[in-house]
Amino acid sequence: MYDKQIWKDEIPDLTKPILDANGKQKTDPQTGRSLFELVQEGTRITSTRLNKMEIGIGGAHDLVEMLAKELGGNFVASSNGVIGFQFSTKDLSVSWTTGIAYVGGRRFEVLAGSLPLNPTQGQYLYLDLDGKIKKTTSEAIAATALLLWYVATDASGVITSTDKRSTVNIAEILKKIENIDVDIPDASLTVKGITKLSSAVDSMSETQAATPKALKTINDSLTTHKADNAKHVPHLGTTTNIGNAYSVTTTETIAANQKFTVKVNAASTGAATLNVSSIGSAKAIKKPGGTDATLKVGVYTFFWDGTSFQLLGEGGETLTGDAIAANVLASKTFYKDNPETKLTGTMVNRGSIGTQNLTLQNQEYTVEQGYHDGTGKVKATYIAKGKTALGNTMATLGGDITVTGLDFTPRVIRIRSASSSFPKPITVMHRGVQDFSGISHDIFGTLDAGGTTGYGGDSTVNSRYTITSDGFTATIRTNNIPVYWEAEE
Repeated sequence: MYDKQIWKDEIPDLTKPILDANGKQKTDPQTGRSLFELVQEGTRITSTRLNKMEIGIGGAHDLVEMLAKELGGNFVASSNGVIGFQFSTKDLSVSWTTGIAYVGGRRFEVLAGSLPLNPTQGQYLYLDLDGKIKKTTSEAIAATALLLWYVATDASGVITSTDKRSTVNIAEILKKIENIDVDIPDASLTVKGITKLSSAVDSMSETQAATPKALKTINDSLTTHKADNAKHVPHLGTTTNIGNAYSVTTTETIAANQKFTVKVNAASTGAATLNVSSIGSAKAIKKPGGTDATLKVGVYTFFWDGTSFQLLGEGGETLTGDAIAANVLASKTFYKDNPETKLTGTMVNRGSIGTQNLTLQNQEYTVEQGYHDGTGKVKATYIAKGKTALGNTMATLGGDITVTGLDFTPRVIRIRSASSSFPKPITVMHRGVQDFSGISHDIFGTLDAGGTTGYGGDSTVNSRYTITSDGFTATIRTNNIPVYWEAEE
């Protein structure tokens, strides 16, 4: 393929001369012309480019000769509808007019001329491969070039002449082209070639080409579909608003049970309405559940049911949660009553407090506010608040037990019989309150609340006792028996 050279003119800016260091305008050292800054740089004429042109011209000439040889062979060409090489004779000479002919694939433009003839001889006039008209008595020799005329002479002149010129017209050339056997492959997605036409509009073929008829069928279907708005979702444009009242102007006619989209220009602050120009009045915008919708800036798809515009893709449920941030773990998010407002919890995650042991009477453990994982424990063991005194004494007449000289005021007092004959009389006094709760102690064993008969329970304990600053006095009904006592601060 011939690679064309794009030629550009050099366009100087005559208002901007190129100056040398002395302020004088520079000149071209080869041509001597003054130099200016260029608006457009021109294409330089070089021997390389000129030779390239010659090669291209020569190639085109060779191609024409090749085509002439392959398509027409040796023939006389017509020029402006006139076929050259018209012959005339006089005496023993022949003359011809100017003509154009192709011989051996080469084109010759032959000027008018003449040639002497031999007497008493049959002669063939032909255009040879060197572009000259010659004569010969051999038809075979003449046929190797371009045979033009045959003449027969006697001693004084031409007695007969026959036109042997071969001409080729366009119809004959086209016929020859049709008969050329060229191996052109079938076209595919990767190979150029011959393609079969098809008017089918549902074909999956990748080796056939669509006809104008097929394209028209598809275009007609698209035109029909475009006119039927109910089968697709038209975009009506961008709304304008006054408060929560929105409107949009459109050339589309929106019918009942039709979908469409609009771009909302501003967020609403409450229940919104929309007025589509083809409907003519403001209508409510509803969620699928029937509740009023609020709008944000963006594109929405609506369904016009003839009464209101229903948002598509919008849930109809309403959130009714009552949790607050303090009820939800810190860093966890939740929604309360507004699906557009995400809240973050603030409850501290305490994890596990482990096992907390209480080691003193009336000791407390404060459980910090927050989330606990349920594995923590608070374990209490009965331990005296402070000092403990132990002793034994003999109950005197009337069952009185008196202990003094303690360096603390008793808070809890335990008394038990030391006699194996009377094992049950037990009492625990706690700052004036009798307690039969069955408390366990290492020294006294199980403090049994006793029964209701004999020496146990209520029958063995008197309601008279006194706790002093350094001891206590208790009265039991059994006397003259040894008892163990224990006092705790």
